[in-house]
Amino acid sequence: IFMLWISLQVVLAILLENFVTAQTRDQGLEDRIKLDHRASQNVADGGLHSLLTEMLKVFDTSHDMAKGITRIFLFLDTDESGSISYTEFYMGMKKLHAKPHVEVSDFDWDILTHDYTLLDERKCLNMASFHRLMRRQLKNYVQRHITDVMLMTQDTIGTSWTLGALRMVLLDELTHPPGGDDGEEA
Repeated sequence: IFMLWISLQVVLAILLENFVTAQTRDQGLEDRIKLDHRASQNVADGGLHSLLTEMLKVFDTSHDMAKGITRIFLFLDTDESGSISYTEFYMGMKKLHAKPHVEVSDFDWDILTHDYTLLDERKCLNMASFHRLMRRQLKNYVQRHITDVMLMTQDTIGTSWTLGALRMVLLDELTHPPGGDDGEEA
């Protein structure tokens, strides 16, 4: 009887462990779906959601990010003029391997270029403006994502405070970027 009692306790512990693991996994899946849904509804990213997500997965440092942005610029600059027109941007974004594919509308172009203030006299983006555009979009994307995660983790005080502090640092950096308007170090 004693061995049967111990075996029952072990089986119950294993079942409870499996149940808790499944619940945690399901909650994580639900949270991921909520974040993806909120991100897909956001028009402020100018249609670049999938590209920004991939960039944050691939590039670990600011230096790597700068090189990656430069590579994207060179990929988009199909006529090798040193600047990107709306057509080059639109067609090039469709060719990138982001999932889902990046679709940039005229409305998105207005958002991305801040109502054309980043464009030169030919209505094109040069390399510096493209870097500013991408870094600003990445910062805004991360800030929105942190805000969404904060809302989901309100009951976890330590996580909420940590994310709140990180969000404030990003807000301050957006307001007063170190080394210039695009946030690049001097």
